[in-house]
Amino acid sequence: EKETAIAKMQADGQLGVNRIYIGKSNGSAAICLSDAQSRMRIRLFTEADGRAGLEFLDESGKVTNRWPTQDL
Repeated sequence: EKETAIAKMQADGQLGVNRIYIGKSNGSAAICLSDAQSRMRIRLFTEADGRAGLEFLDESGKVTNRWPTQDL
């Protein structure tokens, strides 16, 4: 019952969601911003090789725009 109640509260937007992530993995660092449904929408990153970029994502997680521009 507890898990069902928590799931309902999340679905109704009554519980907080993770909206920002700052971290690193495998030598890369990123700042990610998410929408109210916890879907990542903006990603600012630097790769281990020094390459940096900014990506904008749609609600399904597909990159819609990138800077510097590269093939999407």
